[in-house]
Amino acid sequence: MPRPIMSTGSLNQIDELLRSIGVTSDPSIPVMTETERPAAQASGPAPQAQSAVVQEAPPSSTVRPAAPRRPAPLERSPEPEAPVGRRVVQPFVPKAPTSVEDSGMVASEINDLILKFLLSRAVESGNQIAVQLGLKFGIIESLLRQAKVDRLVVYKNSLAGGDYLYELTDLGRDRARALAEQCTYFGTAPVPLDQYVASVKAQSLEGRKPPLADIRKAFSDLDLSDHLLSNIGQAIHSGRGMFLYGSPGNGKTSMAERVTKSFGDTIWIPRAIAAAGEIIRMFDPNRHKPIRFKENPAIDGRWVLIERPTIVAGGELQMDNLEINYIRKTGIGEAPLQLKANCGTLLIDDFGRQRMSTDELLNRWIVPLE
Repeated sequence: MPRPIMSTGSLNQIDELLRSIGVTSDPSIPVMTETERPAAQASGPAPQAQSAVVQEAPPSSTVRPAAPRRPAPLERSPEPEAPVGRRVVQPFVPKAPTSVEDSGMVASEINDLILKFLLSRAVESGNQIAVQLGLKFGIIESLLRQAKVDRLVVYKNSLAGGDYLYELTDLGRDRARALAEQCTYFGTAPVPLDQYVASVKAQSLEGRKPPLADIRKAFSDLDLSDHLLSNIGQAIHSGRGMFLYGSPGNGKTSMAERVTKSFGDTIWIPRAIAAAGEIIRMFDPNRHKPIRFKENPAIDGRWVLIERPTIVAGGELQMDNLEINYIRKTGIGEAPLQLKANCGTLLIDDFGRQRMSTDELLNRWIVPLE
């Protein structure tokens, strides 16, 4: 699950909710530094807090943006030098499958994508089909040979390197049209749900406790008091959801947007997921920031390297945004906000101003907030 952060200006409303569940903050607890952490761990693991509450900053700690800085470049390899304030950690790198079985798919699913792609292109090379589906040419080539035997495709022309230009037969065209009526998707081959779940476990924020130095760097462009920074650090170390509350315009949203930067690494997400026979589009170019890197044939082309996401939803948030949105016309599902925010942060801004009731929204997040 993503780390949910809720920001609100209704102090009385939040206090009432917190008292009802018996949660309070303790600003006297300092944030452990790197030198203090080993000693603390030696005495045994501390129990995790159920939720973390960051109190309103005192008047002397009003957030003031510092002088503008040049943004760090996005273009880097999977193992780049970490920008200032960031640590690049890659515990998970998707390995390119060498067979249909390794991909987690069945041959018929890949064949369906090939036929629909050729229906849109008329004629295409085997290499380009492999690029489109994000799979190795060897996998696609064997499937195309079988499709030719089944009289679904024909060789239009030969190319260098043992490749061919492929074209649908009348039988293949009829099959492709029938498939497109059910689902129009013919993009990158989807990743099975179990492989995606394994990637989330490997890249999760759970158990990660960034040192105070990294937290300071993440918030370096804001003028925060040590007391407020300590409170934020406690909330980050709790590994749970948090509430940020205070007067309008005091910097709650600015602080929440920088929480993810404390962890500073990049993650891999699939472009699409296959679950229960449905295709769910995962990568969202409007919400995810892809990172270009040098091509590596050992990496699965179905995955995208992105910055650890911070997704913001304000007063426009509706319950439908938290469910998979299936488009009947295309047969493609769109991942909900919390799925797109996995391994990152989901910020619910202006909490209490959504169209749904506060109780309904809190009940939706009862598990990650516990």
